[in-house]
Amino acid sequence: MAFSTSFIPEIRLADNIHTTIGAAAKAQGAATATLVIDGFLAQTGLAGRIADNLAQEGVTARVFSEFAGEPKLAHVRAASVAATGSDLVIGVGGGSALDIAKIAACCAASGADPMHYALAANPLPKTPLKTIMVPTTAGTGSETSATNIFAGPEGKKLWIWGAETKADLVLLDPILTTTLPAHLTAWCGLDAFIHAFEAATNRNTHRGAQFYAHEALRLLTASLETAVRDPGNLQARADVLLGSCYAGIAIDNCGTAVAHNISHALAGLAPVHHGLATALGFEATLGWLVDADTADLNAAARACGLRRASGPAGLRFAPDGSLWPCQGTSCGVRGVWLRGSCGRNEGARKPADAALDDPPDRRCRYRPFCSQHRGSAKDIVSEGRYEMSKAYTRDHWEDVLTALEPEGRHFIDGEHRAAATGETFTRPRPMDGKPGPTVSRGRAADIDAAVKSARIAFESGVWRKKEPLEKKKIMLKWADLIRAHGEELAMLETLDVGKPIMASLNVDVRLCADGIQFYGEMIDKLYDEIAPTGPNARALVRKVPLGVVGVITPWNYPMIIDAWKLGPAIAAGNSVVLKPAEQSSLTAIRLASLAAEAGLPAGVFNVVTGYGEETGKPLALHMDVDMIAFTGSTEVGKLIMGYAAQSNVKRVALELGGKSPLVVFEDADLDAAASAVAWGCFYNSGETCHASTRLIVQRSVQAALIAKIEAVTKSDIALKHPLDPTAQIGALIEEAHLEKVLSLIATGEKEGARRAFGAERVMTESGGFYVSPGVFIDMTNDMSLARQEIFGPVLAAIAFDTEEEALRIANDTIYGLAGAVFTKDMDRAHRFSEAIHAGTVWINTYDMSNFATPFGGFKQSGFGRDRSVHAIDKYCDYKTIWQQFG
Repeated sequence: MAFSTSFIPEIRLADNIHTTIGAAAKAQGAATATLVIDGFLAQTGLAGRIADNLAQEGVTARVFSEFAGEPKLAHVRAASVAATGSDLVIGVGGGSALDIAKIAACCAASGADPMHYALAANPLPKTPLKTIMVPTTAGTGSETSATNIFAGPEGKKLWIWGAETKADLVLLDPILTTTLPAHLTAWCGLDAFIHAFEAATNRNTHRGAQFYAHEALRLLTASLETAVRDPGNLQARADVLLGSCYAGIAIDNCGTAVAHNISHALAGLAPVHHGLATALGFEATLGWLVDADTADLNAAARACGLRRASGPAGLRFAPDGSLWPCQGTSCGVRGVWLRGSCGRNEGARKPADAALDDPPDRRCRYRPFCSQHRGSAKDIVSEGRYEMSKAYTRDHWEDVLTALEPEGRHFIDGEHRAAATGETFTRPRPMDGKPGPTVSRGRAADIDAAVKSARIAFESGVWRKKEPLEKKKIMLKWADLIRAHGEELAMLETLDVGKPIMASLNVDVRLCADGIQFYGEMIDKLYDEIAPTGPNARALVRKVPLGVVGVITPWNYPMIIDAWKLGPAIAAGNSVVLKPAEQSSLTAIRLASLAAEAGLPAGVFNVVTGYGEETGKPLALHMDVDMIAFTGSTEVGKLIMGYAAQSNVKRVALELGGKSPLVVFEDADLDAAASAVAWGCFYNSGETCHASTRLIVQRSVQAALIAKIEAVTKSDIALKHPLDPTAQIGALIEEAHLEKVLSLIATGEKEGARRAFGAERVMTESGGFYVSPGVFIDMTNDMSLARQEIFGPVLAAIAFDTEEEALRIANDTIYGLAGAVFTKDMDRAHRFSEAIHAGTVWINTYDMSNFATPFGGFKQSGFGRDRSVHAIDKYCDYKTIWQQFG
């Protein structure tokens, strides 16, 4: 067979593309660049960061963001006008933004209207403007293809096709895709998957196209569901991005097939996302492909990791409605599954001529931190680059630990200081009981010094009065430094608190950096108000920082919760004194030194380590502290309120304990519920304030659900040494806490609770503090296991018969932090979610969130909210300035 294969000149994969795009534009010979970016995406601050980086390289930036959703003729025309006079067009976003950018590059160069080129009416200009494409949807293919779609004058789908529209450079940054909602990630990824499958099997396919199509199928089958369920898994995101690019190259060389024809027709009739429409079309047409029984289908099936020989290519509709390569519940569409191995294991990488009649492999559902995958995890940001070849092993992390030199001194007024008394303390390491690093033991004198430094910094205006753009740059550099020091910070976290090293790296470090970045981006987007007045007056309502904020954070998620409070407090213009839990001082100290390295002025962020009575109490009682933001137990939260009243009536924000209910009705998807219950309760060894520790389950399905929870726990939630990359959960924080958990378990059994499985001390030979995940049944809501916050991997299962009874049990608690309901009855789901008295309620999922949503509780779970734009408000006060005329 004779064929030719075309592809784009260059694809680069790296993180933090916004810091290098200016150099890339300059290398393209650009003096002026037009940035075409989706309006919603532009609001995140990404457009500003890219424009800043372009400016640093001497490239003048224009921004066109006057569109959102599917591209229309008006959008394409306006973008073409905006790009006129530019040397370069940069497309940032999903397929819509990239298609608009590529068309604009042609029309701006020629001066012609887009309709001049629609449906190949006229040849495209031979020398369009240079283009750089930056996809942010983890699966579009538009960045590498020559096909560009938009809605014409009557809303009909039109296309402009030609090699002239291909990008000169594609920049792939997995970090840019992490905030995309799960359903959009699924739909875009499925679109890319179908690109590849159709390119590999249609009548025009050839070996050159199949080369790219098969690699795309391997990457997407292996990684798409991980990317959907675990948005922060950068390796999965990178694989999906690469798979999408390869799929785009494949269809560019041989075209698509009937599913895409159906999807364009469907999208023209209804406002259906293209990826979802394509998925629906593919389900409807897959049976026709199966009947063909061609060698191409068998090769495509093998590329997907298929190891089953039932029927032609082994393709079958799944009885449970799951959808390749991710679950139907994630995508919102019933579908099919390419049955076979998950694509990450050995079978998925067999040569193309491997037999299809190997023993069937268990379908992997890609649970978060799936033990099958984590041993070969590669996600890490190192020296500003995304390493695609790095495999984490126990030996690697032991080497990191050996080389670690933790800093244990306070950080006050921009420098490390020993305690005023010279005292220090050490703690046993949770993972093995060995002595941990030496840390300064602060007392009231150290708090006084830190508060004085913070007050001087605040009153001087060295941070508060700095230009917003300058403050933003410092915060963003701080976030970048956190990512660059990811391995070090992850090891400090694991050393302190005993959580699995890969969780520290992939979750805690990532979310800490994301939090600092989120609030850094907000700094130049905070506005004051003008209040309504008569014609002879003007009333300015200003939002001003409070002054010195004392922050006291817990040991279960130190870096994440530090970022939740430091980000908005510092972004608002305050100075901060952070007192971390004595169990988890190391990352707080390192975050402070990285902040100073980023340019945060001395005194703006101070850290004093030590015990609660000796440092936390003096901070809460301090007369020159304007606010205390505390996360911890309800018991200590009440003390903090008392200290505020005893001192200067300082403002207080409290995020306290929880005993969150997860309610499962008999019509629920029990597999999904079992996974949510197990991960919601057992993740982080149960040391989570909003853990789903009360399972309220309809009596008719209780036994079946408990069995599924046990199966998920045993297969997916591996309790191992925290430095083992395959560990999903690790040690409890300290021996005293372990004894408390075991004591509560013993009390529960005395009260009549019956152990279904687990909840025992294990791994004693390690010297660490480990308790296996466990479930108790035959319970009522008045038992201690259902009333008290255990803060360990212990689930209390309580049966109910009616909806009214379930709601009564769910709300029968002093806490109100979170809750969930699982049911297929959406009327009941919404009715129930409104009735649960909690700060966050999930429907048919658990613990899904991002920085756009506030977090906090009702009742004795505290008040005030972390995360989201609303968190800024609690670190500010309103000031009215009234001006009278005449």
